[in-house]
Amino acid sequence: MDQAAVRDAFSRYSSAQAVFGLSLVRRHRPGGTGECRACGRPHPCEQRRRGAELIVHFG
Repeated sequence: MDQAAVRDAFSRYSSAQAVFGLSLVRRHRPGGTGECRACGRPHPCEQRRRGAELIVHFG
């Protein structure tokens, strides 16, 4: 596999991971009483933190 193909594959992978992270952050937002609207856990829940990590790492 040549370098250009590897870069292209990683670029697509990192883009997909960043988009997935953004979807987690958007879905797991705070509710009115401090809980996550999507899963009911205390905000920020593990899924929201993971989404933010993906955005920072791959974004």
